Amino acid sequence: MPVIYIPILCGMEQSSPLVKLPDPSSFTRATDIFLGEFKYSDERSSLAFVAALSQYFARLPFENISKILKTEKAMTENEFRFPDEITEDHLRWHLGGTCYSLTFFLVGILRENGFDAEPLLCHMNWGLNSHTATLVTFREKRYLLDPGYLIHQPIPLTRSTVRRQRRSMEGLELTYSEEEDKYTLFTHRNGQFTRRYWFRDQSVGMDEFGLRWHESFSAPLMNGICLTQVTPEEMIYIHNDYLKINRGTEVIKQRNLNEVERIIRDIFHIPLELLEEVRAILDRKGESA
Repeated sequence: MPVIYIPILCGMEQSSPLVKLPDPSSFTRATDIFLGEFKYSDERSSLAFVAALSQYFARLPFENISKILKTEKAMTENEFRFPDEITEDHLRWHLGGTCYSLTFFLVGILRENGFDAEPLLCHMNWGLNSHTATLVTFREKRYLLDPGYLIHQPIPLTRSTVRRQRRSMEGLELTYSEEEDKYTLFTHRNGQFTRRYWFRDQSVGMDEFGLRWHESFSAPLMNGICLTQVTPEEMIYIHNDYLKINRGTEVIKQRNLNEVERIIRDIFHIPLELLEEVRAILDRKGESA
C-alpha cells in the first residue's frame, strides 16, 4: 500500500509533510503469518487475551538495526517498515523494530482481533513526541501497552498510581498528575526511580502519528546501534559497545565490543553481517555531518 506525502505550504516555506498511512489492520496476511504459532484457548474477549497477544508480540526485539538499514532505501522506497516487512525481516534475520513500527503493527493486530486500539504519543526527557506506545480501550476503560519499552501486561489509566513488578528487583510505576493532567512512567530498581516518559490520555490520528514517525528518522536514536530485550529473568540493553544486564540482584555494566557482538549473534540471533552494514552507514553519516 502506498504512503502519500503531502507537503504543507505556508507562504513560500515548506514544513513537514502530512503523511497518509494505511490502516494498521489492513495487513492481514502479515498478521496471519506472524501469529501462525500463537495459541490461546480461553476467552478471547478479555484483557488476558490482550496480554497474551502482546507477550507473543514480544518476540520482536526492540532494535534500530532494521531502521538504520531502511534509511539507505528511503530515497527509492517508502521509509516506513510496515507489518509485512517486519514479519519478513523477523523470519529471515530475527529483526524487530523501534517504537513507531512496533506500535503500528501491534495496533493493527489488536484491531484485527476486535479490540479498540490506537497509537499514543509520549515525551521522553530529551524531546517531545520522541516515543510512542499503544492505548487499548476495553469495556470503557483505557490501558497502556508499550512494545517499544517492553510493557506487555496492560496497565490501567486510573488517574492514580499503579505499580507493576517485572522481575524480583525491578518494577514499573505509572503516576498521574491532576494539576498537569498527565501520566508519567517510571522504572525502579532497589528503590531507585528513573523517569522514562510522560503522556496525556489523548487520541492521536494516523496523520499525526505518521508525521511523528517520519520525524523519528532524524532522532538521536539513529546515531548509534541500540537493542533491548526483557524476559522474566533479565533485561539486556546494548548501545554501540556498551552492555548492561540486570539479572535479579546482579547488574553487569561493561564496554566490550566482543561481548556485545556475541550477545547480538547468540541471544538476539541477528547476523553480524547486518551489524557491519549498519556501522558502515553510520560511518558515512558521520563523515558527511
